[in-house]
Amino acid sequence: RCVAVHSPFLAKRYCTVQRARYSVYILIFLTFIFFSSTWPIVYKTNYTHQKCLIRVNLQKVTRYVKPVMFYFIPDVLLLANLFVIYELFLASKMRKKTLMNPETSVHINAANFNRKQTQLTIMLVSVSVSFYLFTTPAIIDYILQINPPQNRNIKKLKSRFLRNNLTVLLLQMNSATNFIFYCLAGSKFRAVCIETMKDLYDNLLYLWYRYIMNKKNYEKKKRYDIRLRATYLSPGAIAENEAKLEDGITRKRLQASTVLENYHETSKEPDNETILSSNLLIVHK
Repeated sequence: RCVAVHSPFLAKRYCTVQRARYSVYILIFLTFIFFSSTWPIVYKTNYTHQKCLIRVNLQKVTRYVKPVMFYFIPDVLLLANLFVIYELFLASKMRKKTLMNPETSVHINAANFNRKQTQLTIMLVSVSVSFYLFTTPAIIDYILQINPPQNRNIKKLKSRFLRNNLTVLLLQMNSATNFIFYCLAGSKFRAVCIETMKDLYDNLLYLWYRYIMNKKNYEKKKRYDIRLRATYLSPGAIAENEAKLEDGITRKRLQASTVLENYHETSKEPDNETILSSNLLIVHK
């Protein structure tokens, strides 16, 4: 987001689908290597109870390392959203200065731009604030559990257990609310989700009829993957473009029929060149 907002030309070059895939693959590979290599160092096997336990000399260290890795580093990365919001504010300010045109179309475009910018700003602020609200209790509770309880008071143990489960529930709500925020504020995100659900539905139908019902002639519906297009079109825009295309073809056919009717009215037989030109009008896009 920072690159796309700060330097759109660099985003065109570097923020591509292929680079995003490679980045995710590299991140997964490095994470797998890191946790696989540190697992035998941090944990030991308890054959009596048949489970893995953290080594005694590393129990307090992990209480500090895990919050840093899973909470504080994402908190710092989310601060980049403040930079994105600041850049959007500057872009809106510059747009208001440069597009002071009395024409109505310019004002409509500026209003549309401001509306989309406001949606993006609200989404970024909501995601950042929700992450801080839902993860901060988990950080505090995780650090408070460095020292185990000294007494075996049932009420204190129950309250400790309840507090621990509530903080875990808040962490799960963080991921759920992120999806809700993206759906509410992102029209492209909603369209891609709908398209993904349609693809899954088509795949399930294909598996059911082709392999379970043993219908070898059943073919899967071919959907054009709009998610990987350079210029994304919403379903409404796609329908509008199709209507415009059909309207253009209809006009070409009317023009061709008008040419032929004019020749019939003048009692002239249309020559091959005229018929060819009328056919070209029909098939021309």
